[in-house]
Amino acid sequence: MRYGKNTSKKNISKIFMQAKENMQTQSASKSWENTLNTIQTNLKPEDIEIIKNLSKMLRNFRCRWTN
Repeated sequence: MRYGKNTSKKNISKIFMQAKENMQTQSASKSWENTLNTIQTNLKPEDIEIIKNLSKMLRNFRCRWTN
């Protein structure tokens, strides 16, 4: 099954909106992790894992440049 661009945009938007809402009570990294663990989208589990790994890599990259 192929998903269109609009479906992908909606999925990503849904993830960011939920993470933003969670950040009112959680740290950014915890909010992001919890969102990815609980969000209901039509993304495959493998896609969610890729997003999790990318966010970890970006966080590590940012930490190296700010120290």
